[in-house]
Amino acid sequence: MNGKIKFLIFSVSVFLSLLNAAESNAYTLRTGAIVDWANLPPPKNKGNGAAAEKWCAEVGKRLPTLEELREMYKHRDEIGGFTDGFDPGGWPYWSQRVTHKPDGQDFGYRIIFGNGSKKHIEVEPDKFVKKFGEQGEEQYRPFWIKSGFGAYIRCVYESD
Repeated sequence: MNGKIKFLIFSVSVFLSLLNAAESNAYTLRTGAIVDWANLPPPKNKGNGAAAEKWCAEVGKRLPTLEELREMYKHRDEIGGFTDGFDPGGWPYWSQRVTHKPDGQDFGYRIIFGNGSKKHIEVEPDKFVKKFGEQGEEQYRPFWIKSGFGAYIRCVYESD
């Protein structure tokens, strides 16, 4: 075997080992769903609910139910990898679609995982930023809301 083929075989085996390690360290929810090890990568890491639903489906996964998202929030430190820190929106994450209205206005929940607040915060002298919710807050939002009001995306999948 030449060096390139050996390197390719080695690279594939390392990749598969890392993939198996990530899955073995994955967090399994009470429903049996497994939490993906990370948020979706940019540019598909933040968007409206409909985009989040579509992007999870593209990789063979789904958005968590509201019950699963609540459990993910409760165990966020154990699961790890959630976006947090300062952000006016508080780093919310999407649940599955929960309402299917005939007018096409579907809704879902977002839970704020980061440091959200309903207060105005001074970020520079005389410059204030309004935060839109408190950490742990559940927000019922339209799935088709415009850019700037999206949420982060963490998919779940069923074990084989």
